[in-house]
Amino acid sequence: PTFEGLTIEKAREAAQAGRITLKESEEYSEDIPAGHVVSQGTAASTSVDHDSTVNIVVSKGREPIKVPDVSGKTKADAVTALEDAGLTHETVSEFSDTVAKGTVISQEPNGGGTLYRSDTVTLTVSQGPEFVPVPNVFAKSEADAVAILEEAGFTVKVKYELGGFLGLVREQSPASGQTARVGSEITISVV
Repeated sequence: PTFEGLTIEKAREAAQAGRITLKESEEYSEDIPAGHVVSQGTAASTSVDHDSTVNIVVSKGREPIKVPDVSGKTKADAVTALEDAGLTHETVSEFSDTVAKGTVISQEPNGGGTLYRSDTVTLTVSQGPEFVPVPNVFAKSEADAVAILEEAGFTVKVKYELGGFLGLVREQSPASGQTARVGSEITISVV
């Protein structure tokens, strides 16, 4: 009989009906569900004597794979480790002030977990610190300048010249048009 594709129970019934002995072994299969026959040693429709033994391989299902921990590795090293383990990856990028550009910040699922061959691990890779253009706040009121700079993601240090009597920005450092790291300090001089 044809055993391939049958559940092990159905294969045993067919073997018993044909008075054939099955010798079962198991292996992982990405395509055949657990408990189904992957292959048989003697082709279907081959004539054999009663009480002959036919080897069959039964699927254990998809092979579980331990997910490697790739956090802190370069993207290239992380991808190699995942591919060597039989996994695929997708990448998202994120700015980071603490993790070097091109380095894996985190992964989902975390290392040590279990997936199956060809499953996907999502890598979050650092773009390094975020830099943005410094807005021009020259001749703006102190309150407006602070609001504009804070909205752009900077902290603001105010220096008063001549007592800050006019309340207008006379100078800023770094200057407008330059780029600076988000969260860095911009100094404004108010006259």
